[in-house]
Amino acid sequence: MIAPRPADLSPELTMFAQVVEDIAARHVSPAAAAMDESGQLEPSILDLLAENELLVAGLPAEAGGGDGGDIAAVLIVERLASASAAIAAIAANSHVCGLMAPQLTPRLAESQDIAVARSARGELELLDAGSATVLGGRAARVEGPGSVSTLIVVADYTGEPVVLLVPGDGAGVRWSEPDGRIGLRGIVTRLVEFHNVQVQSHTQVGGAEIADAGLRLELLLGAALCCGIGRAAVDQATHYLRDRRQFGRPLSGFASLRAMVSEMAVDVAGAAALTFAAAKRPGSVAAASAAAAAAASAVSVAIDAVQLHGGYGWTTEYTVERLMRDAASARARLGGSRATVEPIVADLLPAG
Repeated sequence: MIAPRPADLSPELTMFAQVVEDIAARHVSPAAAAMDESGQLEPSILDLLAENELLVAGLPAEAGGGDGGDIAAVLIVERLASASAAIAAIAANSHVCGLMAPQLTPRLAESQDIAVARSARGELELLDAGSATVLGGRAARVEGPGSVSTLIVVADYTGEPVVLLVPGDGAGVRWSEPDGRIGLRGIVTRLVEFHNVQVQSHTQVGGAEIADAGLRLELLLGAALCCGIGRAAVDQATHYLRDRRQFGRPLSGFASLRAMVSEMAVDVAGAAALTFAAAKRPGSVAAASAAAAAAASAVSVAIDAVQLHGGYGWTTEYTVERLMRDAASARARLGGSRATVEPIVADLLPAG
C-alpha cells in the first residue's frame, strides 16, 4: 500500500518520490535489519542520501538545498521510514537543522554532526550576567547518529525564544551517556546540560519566527516518519496474510483478518492525508494535528501487525517486531502529548 499523495503533486515531485522509493527499496530496506541489530547506521547509506541530495532536498535553493519544499521533505521521510525509521530520522533532522540555520546547509549535505537542543519544559534560558550573556539549563533529548559538533539551541530570553549556535564540545557543555533505545536503533539520544555557557551576539541566528518554524517542521516530519512506519506495518501484514495458510487456505481468506487489515490501511491513509495537507499550511496547528494522528496510528497499526503474525510477530525473524519498537520510539521523539497538544489547544482556547 502506497500512502496517498496530494492530487496536485507535480510531475517533478511524482518522479522524485519514485526515486526515493527506489533508493529505499534497493539500498535502505536490505540494510535495515542489520542496522537495527548492531545499533549502528550504515555510512554508505548516509553517503547515498547525500549524493542524491535527500538530506537537503526540501530546503531553499539559496541556502544550498534542493528547493523541493515541505512536500519533498515529507516524501523523503515517509518513504525512507517505510524501509528504516532510523535513516528517515536522520533525513528529518537534517531538514530541521537546515531550516533553522541555513548557513549550515552545505555541511548537512556531507555530515550529520549538527543537532537541535530544545526543551519542552522551558529549561533552557539565556541570561544577561554582567558583561556577558550566558546560556543555562538542559535539553533531555538531543538526537544524532553520533557525536555533535554544533548545537542549534532554542532558549528563552526575557520571555521570547531565541535560536543560538553553540559548539557541542564548548566550555560548559556537558553530555550524559547515551540513553538506551527500544527502537530507532542507530540514533543516539543524550541529555545535554549548559553551565554558564558564554554566548556571543553573532551566534544568535534567529528568534521566535525561526524557533516556531523549526518546531512546525519537527512535528510535520515526525508525522511523516510515523506514516512511513505505519505503511510498512500494513505492507508486512498483507504479505503475511497472503502467504500464510491455515486450515488449507490463506489467512487472507478469513473475514475477521481482512477486516482488521482494512481498518489498519484506512488508519494509515488518514494520517498520511493529514500530513500532506499540513505540509501546505503555515503554522504549527496543522502539523501538530498530523503528528498526533500519525503517532497514534503508527503504534496502533504496528501492534495490530504483530498480532496478525501470531506468535511469530514477536520474533526478530519478522520485520513487524522492529516496526512496533520503532513506532513507540517515533512517538516518544515527538515529545509526548504536550508537544502535539499545546499548539492545538492554544488555537482552540487562546489565552484571555
